Parts: sequence; structure tokens; C-alpha cells
Amino acid sequence: MGPNTARGPSHVAVGAFVIAGILAAIAVYNYATGVHGGAIVTSIGTVVAALLGALIE
Repeated sequence: MGPNTARGPSHVAVGAFVIAGILAAIAVYNYATGVHGGAIVTSIGTVVAALLGALIE
């Protein structure tokens, strides 16, 4: 058997994806309660956080 060469995700990448998930939940809540401007801004933040998480990894 060879050595285990798989690496886990970095803490920064995991943090970025957690932030993206939280922002997505806030965006859904804003949209459901009729705060459409807040939903759009939060959705953009979700995309940015997810992209940062992907680029860091």
C-alpha cells in the first residue's frame, strides 16, 4: 500500500464555504420576507465567498 496522499481542505477554504452558506441562508430569508434588495446584495456576497473558497483551494 502506498502512502495516503489525499489532502483535506484548508481551514480558510472551509471558512469561505461556511460564510457562503450563511449568506445563502440570509438571502433566502430576505427574499422570503420581501426584502428583495437585501436578497440581491446577499446573493452577490454568496457568489464572491464561494469563488474565494474555490480559488484558495
